Amino acid sequence: MRRTSSEASIWIRSAITNNYQQQSPLPLLPARNFTSSALSNAPPPKKPTGKPLSPFAKKRQSTEDESATSSSSSSQGIGNVLNEVTLPPPNIDLWPEFYPENVRTGEVGRVHRFAQGTVNAFKAFTLPKTVQKEFAFVPTPSTVLRSSTVSLTKTLDAASSHSSKDSRLLLAGSPGSGKSILLLQAASYALSQGWIVLYLPSATPLINSSTPHVYSPTTKTFDQPVLSRQMLDRFLAANRATLRKLKTQREYSFGEEARDEQQQQQQQGKKKIVVVPMGSGLDELATTNAGEASATEVFKAVLDELSSQTTTPVLLAIDEFQPLLATSLYVDPSYKPIESYSLEIPRLLLQFIDGSRSFAKGSVLLSASSHSPHQSLAVERKLDGAVPDSPSDEKTGGGVYDEILARVRLVGVPDRLERREAVGIAMMVKGWRGNREALSDTSFLQHYVAADGNPRHFSRELVRTRQL
Repeated sequence: MRRTSSEASIWIRSAITNNYQQQSPLPLLPARNFTSSALSNAPPPKKPTGKPLSPFAKKRQSTEDESATSSSSSSQGIGNVLNEVTLPPPNIDLWPEFYPENVRTGEVGRVHRFAQGTVNAFKAFTLPKTVQKEFAFVPTPSTVLRSSTVSLTKTLDAASSHSSKDSRLLLAGSPGSGKSILLLQAASYALSQGWIVLYLPSATPLINSSTPHVYSPTTKTFDQPVLSRQMLDRFLAANRATLRKLKTQREYSFGEEARDEQQQQQQQGKKKIVVVPMGSGLDELATTNAGEASATEVFKAVLDELSSQTTTPVLLAIDEFQPLLATSLYVDPSYKPIESYSLEIPRLLLQFIDGSRSFAKGSVLLSASSHSPHQSLAVERKLDGAVPDSPSDEKTGGGVYDEILARVRLVGVPDRLERREAVGIAMMVKGWRGNREALSDTSFLQHYVAADGNPRHFSRELVRTRQL
């Protein structure tokens, strides 16, 4: 009998159903164990004895085995120089803070966190652009203690009881040798010791014509009132508690009196004269506001008080200081460029550099930067130990700048990292990233050789590698 297509389809389904029901049910398959063959063939783990192992114990054990194998396989060579960085990622909170008691030879190569008070002061001062980029995306601003750090802090300890005229220092080193970081370490150390710190991340804003300038017939220089106010606010924010403890040694009066009755009537009810009594806190002196024109006078008064007091040491630290010893971008009414020593704020700072003004206790610390757009021939000659060519330099003020730097002492900053310092930088970068991967000796040496031991280049090499 011939079936239609629909009948055939029904018949086939019925046959399949009957056949399936007649068969015994299929046994259940055991659940699959998702374990790789390598793990399944591995010997059973050892039972822990004593204290429970930490999550990183297995990795630590394997690292120790690798280290032992490496040391036994080669009797010569450097061995495993990275025992410190092949451990699990360090806990940043456990890093010691950068305090004076931690700045010693035994701590060289160890990572230290900047204290919160220091970080707040750095925010008030602002930082060099290169350092800002480094600290912009890290959880905690940190630094590695170097041998040069210990040496410089010992110099500051000696300067804490002597005039700053005897401690005028210029950090000298190749680009990327760590001068800016060393300057920040010195500022942090001084703040922790209770010093007053006047820190400038760059001298460029002092001479680049970014703020107004007004000629003063009294001093025969150009006042910079807006710049003076900005610097006062930053210094006050970073040193408020210490400045409050210091008292003025005389009375100060700021502002101008009305010259005639008409001006008196126009200015009636407006306070033109501000008097700061003797014995007032220096924080009160720094916040004196008798009009924009008086800001430069207030700034000078604060420096005068800091120079004469003998209670607290003062550190004047200037990074990228070359623009102070070069022709500025300001111009006079005849459009002639103005030398920096004819501007009131740079002139005051230059007086502390050449020793004509000084703090009763403290130091002046300078650093040159290869990134500065304003270079100084006088600074280059000082760093190179060259003799100035007086006749040609006098035309551009170079002879004056050479004279200013004549008694400034050079302090060398090593161009290359020590092994323990390089290990510390690797630890710091790993801590910032929280990476658990071990950095092999080969990779470490590759980065160190590629950077020629230069701190800045070595740090950048580590940041670029995927292992970190």
